[in-house]
Amino acid sequence: MNKAMRVFIWVVMAITCFDILAWFGKLAGKNVIKAQRERAITERALGKAAATVNAYIRERKRIPRKFSEVIRNGPVPTDAWHNKLRLEKTDGGVRVVSAGPDGDFETDVDNMRSEPQNGSDN
Repeated sequence: MNKAMRVFIWVVMAITCFDILAWFGKLAGKNVIKAQRERAITERALGKAAATVNAYIRERKRIPRKFSEVIRNGPVPTDAWHNKLRLEKTDGGVRVVSAGPDGDFETDVDNMRSEPQNGSDN
């Protein structure tokens, strides 16, 4: 193989590697944007659910143990990953919790939570 052919092959390989890296960069950027959007959707869902729980506490003068007490005739609110939100007991109240992208409440790493709710206007 002559020198010109080797140079040509190296140039083609370099361009191919650059294209592959650029593609991975675009893919990573899209994943970051998607994750940010999912977190924003979940934060809104947590806020709405927490406000509903807080209104329930003010009206009934008691802290609910689960969403079915708060939302009698509707579905339990969900996060951006279509997982049902859950109530979590706190000192003197409850907070609304999302299991996060992995859908597992037990892994706490990516779970999202509202502020504690106790019937007062926070």
